[in-house]
Amino acid sequence: MSIELNVSYGSINGDNDHSYRQPLLSTDDEGISVETPTKFGDESHIKGDKLKTSFWETLINFIKGNLGSGFWCLNSAFGRSGWVIGLVGIPVLGLLSMYCMQLLLQSKSRIRQLHDRKFRSEGGAEVKMDTGRYEDIANIAIGRRAKVAIQVCLIITQFGFCCVCLLFIAQHTNELLPYFTVQEYVWLLVPIVSVLCFIKDFKVIAPTSAVANVLILYGALVTIYFFITVWDVTKDHDRCLRFYQEDEDETTTHKCVEKEVGPQMVGAPTDIPIFFGMGMYCFQSIGLILPMEVEMKNPRQAPKVVTIGMTLVICLFSAFGFIGYWVVGFDAEDVTKSSISEFYPNTPLYDSVKIAINIVLLQTYALQYFPGIQIVESLIDFQGRWGMRGWKLMIARNTLRVCICCITAVIAISVPHLGLVISLVGALGCGGLALICPPVLHLVLYPEIPRWRRGCHYAIVISGIGGVAIAFYTSLVAVLKAGSQ
Repeated sequence: MSIELNVSYGSINGDNDHSYRQPLLSTDDEGISVETPTKFGDESHIKGDKLKTSFWETLINFIKGNLGSGFWCLNSAFGRSGWVIGLVGIPVLGLLSMYCMQLLLQSKSRIRQLHDRKFRSEGGAEVKMDTGRYEDIANIAIGRRAKVAIQVCLIITQFGFCCVCLLFIAQHTNELLPYFTVQEYVWLLVPIVSVLCFIKDFKVIAPTSAVANVLILYGALVTIYFFITVWDVTKDHDRCLRFYQEDEDETTTHKCVEKEVGPQMVGAPTDIPIFFGMGMYCFQSIGLILPMEVEMKNPRQAPKVVTIGMTLVICLFSAFGFIGYWVVGFDAEDVTKSSISEFYPNTPLYDSVKIAINIVLLQTYALQYFPGIQIVESLIDFQGRWGMRGWKLMIARNTLRVCICCITAVIAISVPHLGLVISLVGALGCGGLALICPPVLHLVLYPEIPRWRRGCHYAIVISGIGGVAIAFYTSLVAVLKAGSQ
């Protein structure tokens, strides 16, 4: 019996897919053979070893990549699930994400091995095959439909991150300078982020990562100090929605608002799917691991980076979410209170943290916007499909970038509830990329794996589809309910 993987070898560097239509992989009873593709992408972008990242540099970047806006909303995720389910659910989601990252790396390794084996068997000159793009792996392994599905998930995820960043910055700015509403601040941010969107080279953004690392560390340390100081104020396990408020003489003191909510062991059943979406949003590194592997001096250490990095991230998220929820509590009826930073006192120290987070999120907006707009531009194909050149091409691209930037602002204004936006993006985009696609790719590329392992992969896929569907529906209902209030 012969099994053929119906694969179109897509362009690694964004060329039109219709220029390659022949299968890359085919399997039979005796093993796997590789069909030679007609063209390989230009690998001139591959860096020399001196410019590539070491193991420790990659590990730091990997951890930092997970400390996005979702990190500051973990207390809200625990509030949705209850602290018991939160302490179990975050590690489970993290371990599943880690396992699926390993599957993604193995899938890319299998494609590379098959490619190298084919060229060695023919005795031809070795052609380096490498790609850091998720959708290219799907295209090679399954076909164009899989590539389109990955691209859709990536577009939802990347631009969803941008919506969250806009909303996060606007809320912080409103707290610091309450002269405009959150919605008005979102529109005021559009010109700023539009300038960032004109950046067409990732190298322009990359140097700001060092500053972002320092600001993230500063914010995390001050937040830990906040936890310690507030913990001493609470009594008898009663937690207040806001521990700080202004006195008549404008001095900041430890005071609780009238409504108190104690930490719940288990949240409401209708809130558990929202927790799933928020949890998947927090683990943002599924789209980072392939580009990071390409940039490593020793790509074979990428699985080790994933294992160590995700273990540290899981521990950090579990501790940060649990302590944050235990200290400040959560009110499911007040969906406007989602971030731990919204509970900071109005003092220069904590205001500086909000400013630091805003600066980091501006850089994050540019970083998340960059891969999303690349996919959109490759789908529209101004040069090939529309024949644009010179100033017409520049105007078309810049107009598209500004329009999409405005669309992210409209979405952020339409759903001005940070936690619900995070859950929607996490369910619809991150869930598919992190839990559904990697096992499918691995099943296609490794047909020889044991039945029990195939069963585990099918279970992850089915559970992922069910979790994504339920979380998306529940989050959407919560958004509509919040919008009608």
